[in-house]
Amino acid sequence: SDTLAPGEVVTGPTDSYTLDSVLGIGGMGIVYKALSGGGQTVVVKELLVDPDPAQHAENLRRFRREADVLMSLSRPAPFPECYGGAFQDNGKEFMAMEFIPGQDLEHILAATPGGKINQDKVLQIGIMVCDGLAVMHNHTHASGKPDPLVHRDIKPANVILKPAGDICILDVGIARPEKQTGATSARATRAGTYEYVAPEQVIGTPNTRSDIYSVAATLFHLVTGNCFQGDWDARLTEVDVMPNAWQPIFRRAIAKDHNLRPRNVGEFKQELVTLLPAHMRPLPTAVTAPAPLRPTTRNPIAIPVAAVVGAVAGSTAGVA
Repeated sequence: SDTLAPGEVVTGPTDSYTLDSVLGIGGMGIVYKALSGGGQTVVVKELLVDPDPAQHAENLRRFRREADVLMSLSRPAPFPECYGGAFQDNGKEFMAMEFIPGQDLEHILAATPGGKINQDKVLQIGIMVCDGLAVMHNHTHASGKPDPLVHRDIKPANVILKPAGDICILDVGIARPEKQTGATSARATRAGTYEYVAPEQVIGTPNTRSDIYSVAATLFHLVTGNCFQGDWDARLTEVDVMPNAWQPIFRRAIAKDHNLRPRNVGEFKQELVTLLPAHMRPLPTAVTAPAPLRPTTRNPIAIPVAAVVGAVAGSTAGVA
């Protein structure tokens, strides 16, 4: 499909965007660098029309799903911000997103001598990815009910390392609620990338612990220079090439039975923290104690437990 020319203007629900250059072309669409009406550098994604109507319908669903998920994630979080959701202009489907400087880990590996990344940096990346996934896994529905989202495609190509050293997680278009209908489960069976995917995800029953598996597989690639080569049983042996202290933690994280993995990404994050040198470990997030109540004879001192719990929950939502 022909790309839109530099200088063309795409109009969305909240702003207009002047296209500047093509950043990339994939199977589903074209990604442009653009300027918002206020002069801010943004990314505009255009969905291409697939000649197969059924495939186009699926691509459109995923495209709009990505916009909806990005719009629903609480901030701060290491995901691109989406401006106004998916929209149509001149018969084409678009979305406008935050421009993320930096390079994805797949390209960084390819450009790095030896094709691997410093061990401590790998752990720091893993900790930040866990913090980001915690936002998805603790997602709540508009009704206020818990609605955990599973990313389903954590891999080096979907994590950008930014110049300041923090990360951004991409491609939430195949993210899905943990609780699904049978029809959606059937449609989802092939999601993910085999070298990084958990066995239960391949049969269409992913859960939040499936993302833990994918994080571990991604970190394995970063620290060894190779992705997993074998099937799920063989991978437990492939872990032998990792640093000794890492091996039991990673064997647990890629257990075939998801019940044997860490219970949540927060637990896996804490295991990664223990592998860092003490001086590099993130400081525990301080919780501000509520002001003490002034005692009276009629009103005994009360400890507002809910306030403390809420403060702890809120303090762990962002990127370390």
